[in-house]
Amino acid sequence: MLICKDVLSKADCQRILADVRNTGWKDGFTHFSKSHKSNTELVHEEHGNFIISKVREHPDVFQKAFLKHMTMPRFNRYELGQKYSRHVDYFLQEGIRIDWSMTLFLTEPDEYEGGELLFDNEKVKLPAGCMVLYESSKVHSVSPVTAGERIAAIAWAQSYIENEQERAILGKLADVLAKPIRTDSATAEEIEARKEEMVNLSFVYNSLLKKWSKF
Repeated sequence: MLICKDVLSKADCQRILADVRNTGWKDGFTHFSKSHKSNTELVHEEHGNFIISKVREHPDVFQKAFLKHMTMPRFNRYELGQKYSRHVDYFLQEGIRIDWSMTLFLTEPDEYEGGELLFDNEKVKLPAGCMVLYESSKVHSVSPVTAGERIAAIAWAQSYIENEQERAILGKLADVLAKPIRTDSATAEEIEARKEEMVNLSFVYNSLLKKWSKF
């Protein structure tokens, strides 16, 4: 699971909400979810394409998710009593195999009660503009909204790295590479040695990325 902060600014979220709140929402039931899903949904291509561009340029997504294809985001709204029971996302969305599922929160946590994105051992309820990216194989649900209104954008993506474990390994390597080199208490020789270690680790990261990627 990958938590991505500030994918959208607060102003971006407010601008999108102002438009979609006044757009025609449709029942979110589908053939596969009719018995255990209650919400409303819509597609807004202008805002959807904007979200795609922001997701793709986010550094955590770029370094850890390796997105190949991404579906058009779908806006969903949960109001009083609405929920989505435990499920696994269908493996094929808009003609692509999906590896990642994503929820980008647009309303602030204090604007609604309930509505958490639930996994077996974790609850996710993020500030507006933040996104959770998780393996599409994960069982998850949305808890009932007990007050207010929860609006988010959801989408799915295929990764260049098909294997889940290989994506996790590359994500760990990216975490290490992102750590700054401390210079406050190190000698010049230690700093140079650390820089060389990072070069070697970068070589490993890129070599594995090249080996495991499927274009």
